[in-house]
Amino acid sequence: AIFGFAGADARSTQNFIDKWEPEILPLSITYRCPKVVVESVKGIVPDYEAAPTAPDGEIIESSIEQMYLLWKAGDVCISATNAPTVKHCLAAWRQGKKAMVLGKDFADELKKLIKRSESHTVVEFLGWLSDYVQQETERLLAMKRNEQIEKLDDIEETLIALCEGLSTIEQVNSRMEMVFADDPKDGCILLTSTHKFKGGEAAVIWMFSDTYKPTGRVYEVGELIEPSDCLWYVARTRVMGVAGDPDSGKLYLVPVKVGKKG
Repeated sequence: AIFGFAGADARSTQNFIDKWEPEILPLSITYRCPKVVVESVKGIVPDYEAAPTAPDGEIIESSIEQMYLLWKAGDVCISATNAPTVKHCLAAWRQGKKAMVLGKDFADELKKLIKRSESHTVVEFLGWLSDYVQQETERLLAMKRNEQIEKLDDIEETLIALCEGLSTIEQVNSRMEMVFADDPKDGCILLTSTHKFKGGEAAVIWMFSDTYKPTGRVYEVGELIEPSDCLWYVARTRVMGVAGDPDSGKLYLVPVKVGKKG
């Protein structure tokens, strides 16, 4: 469901059930998530259960300032969009902390766009980028491709963040080599989109809460879940609670400013 923008069919599992009428084994018990996180997503997945050994865990309303004070190596910052991950990765560097963004393939996509511009300076490239995004947005609007428009906006905001404080395209490409990784080094803060971290887990998650757009809808078991609700659910359930470890099972909700002026 969360890959609809790439052409995935959110109904694929249900179509399989409708056609073949298989026995359904729900696998509804999680051995990763703490109890408080499981309770928080029951509106979307009502049959979700925490394992009997799961710790209580914590969901903590936080702020960017608190995150900068408290985040540490091994923590994961997760966002619905890519731009905030780059922005706050650079902020971690300014604090003297090791941080990386998950997604070398996304960096390759950005490099191709930069190369396409044939620009040599950041000023030249940002001017080209603005024109390109405007033209592509008009084309996608005509095709009613709203999800692709959102992705395009995210790419633009990510590139603007990467260009901050730099003057040449060579510097931008060098920064991307340092920011993005598919094999993040130990001892670093990891920043990632939900799509890239969908199979991951961490004892402490900083969730960039206002990058998500949950509908607030309450679902029945077996109902098709809206993609935006799926994305929110996937992000929250990356939190790992370890019995006897009071530093695990913590989900911090951090509102970050999104958009080109954020």
